[in-house]
Amino acid sequence: MKRIIFALLIIFLFSACSLAPKYERPALKLPDTEIKDNSTNVTIKWWENFNDKTLNILIEQALKSNDNLLIAYERINETEAAFNFAKSELYPVVNGKGSATRIKTSDESSYYGKGITENYFNLSGSVSYEVDVFGKLKNKKKAQLALLLAQKSYAQTVKIKLISDVAATYFEIAATNEQIRIMEKLIKRYQESYSYRQKQYKHGIVDSLTVTQEKAKFDSSKLNLEKLKQNKKIFENFLALLLGKEPAEIFNSGNIFNVKLPNPINIPSFVPSQIIEKRPDIIEAEERLKAANFEIGVAKAAYFPTISLTGVLGLESNDLSDLIRSSAKFWNIGGTALSPIFSFGRIKAKIKIATSKQKQALFNYVYT
Repeated sequence: MKRIIFALLIIFLFSACSLAPKYERPALKLPDTEIKDNSTNVTIKWWENFNDKTLNILIEQALKSNDNLLIAYERINETEAAFNFAKSELYPVVNGKGSATRIKTSDESSYYGKGITENYFNLSGSVSYEVDVFGKLKNKKKAQLALLLAQKSYAQTVKIKLISDVAATYFEIAATNEQIRIMEKLIKRYQESYSYRQKQYKHGIVDSLTVTQEKAKFDSSKLNLEKLKQNKKIFENFLALLLGKEPAEIFNSGNIFNVKLPNPINIPSFVPSQIIEKRPDIIEAEERLKAANFEIGVAKAAYFPTISLTGVLGLESNDLSDLIRSSAKFWNIGGTALSPIFSFGRIKAKIKIATSKQKQALFNYVYT
């Protein structure tokens, strides 16, 4: 028994082993600059600086109902469940079992020429545990944790882009409203000019070409006005889509008619690279790089044995009344080691795939 305990202690000590490459953040040379304007203020809710209540309401609605953002948040739940599953694999699996069987053998199969009736009752519990000697399970857990953090950063990126798209579309509608207002004034002037040239032509002061030119300006301005109204409708439909409205609401949108451009806000003249490095898309790229790094360790662990320990403890008896007696106790304990001998390149290919994905994640991080 002491030898078994000693062997288990050695196995647990070796379980700290990891075959994943040591992770180091890629060193990128960033420009050396100093903050020149200490008055620069970067706020999370930057859009509120426009002091536009309508814009604030639209962004709040989009954050609650936008489909892409809701999908990104739901994927956080998915990756969190995957992380919890990977974490649970580090612990033993405990199962309970209960059974009751009654058997009647035939006369023909009995040695004594007459069949017998037997009962069998069993109540037991079993434990199975995979010893993580080469860090496969730990690396799986770390990879899933990195993917969970990456998904959270991705959702934050979707959120930031959504806010930006809502604000930009809102401003496009406001700008188009201003263009429509100017074009309507211009049409009125062209119409007056066209009417005036018609009167001049009637009295022989100008020729027909002058009248035709004025009419062309008038017609062209009316066509431009229709284009502006069509553009406004497109912007309104897109805004409704960003807000997560139903198709009928999207195509019947047009509740924003009198939007005006708000007063401009002060744009930060300088943002240090330390702040830029905290962008969620950069954090996401690095977490995916970490996950790919741990996956290499998972793939390499396939070269080595998978060691599992199992144990069963319970009660069994042919009579139900004797099941809870101490004499009905039984137990067994054992272990298995499963090791590949010939994989014909399967493990090597998986390691190559994992290494390639790690390099892709590295290039993506540098690019981001």
